[in-house]
Amino acid sequence: MIHYEVYFDKYRWSVEVFIILSHADINSIMEAVKRAGGSKKVIDSAYANMQEDFNSGFTYSSPKYRKSIMVVNRSSSMEEFINTYNHEKNHVEMHICEELGIDPYSEEAAYLSGNMAQ
Repeated sequence: MIHYEVYFDKYRWSVEVFIILSHADINSIMEAVKRAGGSKKVIDSAYANMQEDFNSGFTYSSPKYRKSIMVVNRSSSMEEFINTYNHEKNHVEMHICEELGIDPYSEEAAYLSGNMAQ
């Protein structure tokens, strides 16, 4: 598993990213979702999604903890990885914009997207 966490001071929000390399990684990822406040329903749904062999992902955000968990499952190609990564990154961006009242069409949202890409 590839795992890293980024904290955005400006938004006081952390994003924990997991890239699954093996099904053995899934349980520790579900623990992270649980620590971030994910309900049993969220965890069960995410777990079922991660059972897909390739090209899936999910994002969970907790406004209470000001944290997002972004997961990219194994990919069948580099193109599919980029597609799934960008898809899940977009969810994180929209969750942050919604929670902090940032217009998703604004320059601020574009800066957030660029920061996420870095």
